[in-house]
Amino acid sequence: MKKQMVQLILTITFSLVFTSGCALTVLFPGSLNQRPDVTGKTLGGDINVGLENFMEVTVFEDITSNPPARTPPAGFGASPTLKTVLPYLPVVNYNLGIISFIDIYHTGHYGIKAQFLGQRNKEGWKGSIFAGYGTQSSSISQVSCTGGSCSGETKLKGFEYGLSIGKGFSSAAVMYLTAGQQKGDANSKIIQPTQTFEYDEKYEHTIVSLGFEFGEQMYFNPEIAYTTNSWIMSTTTSKKTATTGVIAIGYKW
Repeated sequence: MKKQMVQLILTITFSLVFTSGCALTVLFPGSLNQRPDVTGKTLGGDINVGLENFMEVTVFEDITSNPPARTPPAGFGASPTLKTVLPYLPVVNYNLGIISFIDIYHTGHYGIKAQFLGQRNKEGWKGSIFAGYGTQSSSISQVSCTGGSCSGETKLKGFEYGLSIGKGFSSAAVMYLTAGQQKGDANSKIIQPTQTFEYDEKYEHTIVSLGFEFGEQMYFNPEIAYTTNSWIMSTTTSKKTATTGVIAIGYKW
């Protein structure tokens, strides 16, 4: 029972998708949730919980229309609508040390992080690089439409990579800058009673953030970010920028 409850909580927390009415919508993170330090030892750990902004992309506004409706931004053909940033939603992130300078992590993507400069809980300059892989899907079904019911699904799969550089002003205070990108394939399928529409597209999600970490074992971690999302189709690209962020508390061991 305990394991099932944990899996349920993680599924809800890590889900980056949202559907409403006849629309098919995907959420992208407002932070890469990466800092310059790793855990610093084998089986060392770092877990935090926080509230994070997400960027909403409405891939299809109405899956019941023929063809499925998309809003054309000025100067473009029909393409996804990139809406304003959503309110803060809960997130959980964690790192586990493999060796002194390498962690594995989960931040919505699973990946590896390597520190090449400085040490945890030490003063001075710090730096790390990271790379990961992640998938997600958003679906909507049993929507009433002409001749029966309609359904739709968008699947994302792709990589993330980036760099985090910071400076420790004491053992318990770090300021850092993190820059990285998530990019990959976006495959959508809309099923209507008499026909099926398929779309093979791509996305690029770029985040540059300024953050602070206060505390040694228990810590407070606010961050503000500049976020850009591009949805790339065969003939055009829909692009949106926004200010996002995260506020988290965590524990290291």
